Amino acid sequence: MKCLNTINTNTTVRSDTPVVLKKNTEVCGDRFELSTSDKGVKDLQKDLKLLDQVKSQINHEVELQDIDENEEVTIYGAMPTPGELEEAMRMASSATEPGNPPDFEGVVKFKELFDSGQVKPGDIILIAKPSRGSFHLLSTLVPGEYSHVAVYLGKNEKGGHESIDAWSNPKTPVRDVMWWPESYNNWCVIRPHKPDGTELTDEERSKVVAFAREAEGCKYNYMWPKNKVRLPIDKEKTKFYCSQLAWASYNFTLGINLDANPGFHPKFAWGVAPQELFDSPNVTVVAKYNRPKSADYDPTPDNPTAV
Repeated sequence: MKCLNTINTNTTVRSDTPVVLKKNTEVCGDRFELSTSDKGVKDLQKDLKLLDQVKSQINHEVELQDIDENEEVTIYGAMPTPGELEEAMRMASSATEPGNPPDFEGVVKFKELFDSGQVKPGDIILIAKPSRGSFHLLSTLVPGEYSHVAVYLGKNEKGGHESIDAWSNPKTPVRDVMWWPESYNNWCVIRPHKPDGTELTDEERSKVVAFAREAEGCKYNYMWPKNKVRLPIDKEKTKFYCSQLAWASYNFTLGINLDANPGFHPKFAWGVAPQELFDSPNVTVVAKYNRPKSADYDPTPDNPTAV
């Protein structure tokens, strides 16, 4: 792989654990080779000019933000900061718009997909382009084609199809799956499989579903740049963001990593974004729907949900 450039100075950054971009670290493609400091890192370089130098060397693909009182820094890449994400979730949680009607093509096709039995418990629902204006900010903050994620749990006792997603208010709720095409114009259902391509057994799917369902009521995790999960699940202490819950449901039950870019990535930092689930080599697409552009509204200030 051809390297774009080389970092010419030692630069300390911080994630879940301190790491160092060492002198002459090669920036290959859009990834860094990171080396953990043997002695640990205490402080970030005090020379802010050095930070500016590093930012210019990596072409601003990674933003070094939020230098705290200890002169430590968190890299967010293209991901929203916790404050930005919290404000977007607050707006989304207060949504009162009706969303797409029952006869909307995306709603009809989604219902047919689930009622026909083509979707299996444990499959992952990815969605984008909100039909509810209050969701718009959240959608635009998340990099990639998809902005939110849910895990399909299967049918309930009444025969309704259920899913679960990490959300702020209500906290990580179980919802009827029809909430998704009603609230978003575009959707995709993906099915994880084993790294060798083998399909999961019903027993393995049940483990995934049980993990995801146990997260009901957990608080939302606003720290996108990190991917730490407190286990066993404690509804008062364990937190998830949407794609993290889907990722964790497979990673901690079956050992299947659905993060297409494990480790650090300039755009997604150390987290796992909805787009990374879609890009994972360990998934296949069951079905996908994008609202035709001809059916979209004109992008005006009064209609912020337009594509």
